[in-house]
Amino acid sequence: MKFQAYCPDCNKIVSAWTILDERNLKRALETDSSVRVMHPAPKGDHVWCLDQTAKTNLRKATTDSLLE
Repeated sequence: MKFQAYCPDCNKIVSAWTILDERNLKRALETDSSVRVMHPAPKGDHVWCLDQTAKTNLRKATTDSLLE
C-alpha cells in the first residue's frame, strides 16, 4: 500500500510503501505491532518502522480506502 509518511533519513514527507502484504498489514495495525515501510532513494532504499502517530494515520487511511 502506498501512502504519505515522514522519512527520518530524508527529513521530509515522502510516498512510502508498506513492506507487509495486505493481510499482515491489517493484523499488524489491529495488534499495534511494528510496521515497516520503505521508499526508493538515489543511494538506496530507505526503510524504517512507523511511529505511533504514523500507524494511526495509516490505520485511518486503510479504513477510509475500504469505505470508498
